[in-house]
Amino acid sequence: MKKTIGILAITLLLAAVVGVAFYSGWLPSITSSLSPRLQKASAKQIQEHIRKKGSRLTIVNFWATWCEPCKLEFPRLLELRREYNDKGVEVVFVSLDEVSEAGAVDAYLVSQGVDFVTFFKHDQPLSFVEELYPGWSGAIPASIILGPNAEFLDGWEGDTSKAEFESRIQGHLSL
Repeated sequence: MKKTIGILAITLLLAAVVGVAFYSGWLPSITSSLSPRLQKASAKQIQEHIRKKGSRLTIVNFWATWCEPCKLEFPRLLELRREYNDKGVEVVFVSLDEVSEAGAVDAYLVSQGVDFVTFFKHDQPLSFVEELYPGWSGAIPASIILGPNAEFLDGWEGDTSKAEFESRIQGHLSL
């Protein structure tokens, strides 16, 4: 009995030390062991990524694994990415899931065949979205269209049909 209590006490102490080390930044974050396709998002990092790509238009889609309309919309965006890539249109995904959901985010991306860089809110406040999407209400899914210098051109919220995405894309490509 004493041996069991001693083992339990040591286990609890070790768990506490690891927890303190993790939250103090002494241990790497949970996303550091994820695939290279999942990167911590900040407005500046997303804008830099878009500028480096040099695409005519970039659709940035804000989504989460717990959002059913987001998951319905996701395959449409992947299809648009395939169809419009040669016309200079890029698609960038930004997961607004919490740090604790990093594994679920990565698993969902794998299940959808995403093999390119995507962004993850991680531990920052949602206010970074407003730096990219002025006037964002907080609803998701939300999408914006940015120009080649990451300038804001268009934005909307809610589950969007492929036809609506195409209409918005074509409207901006024709300018």
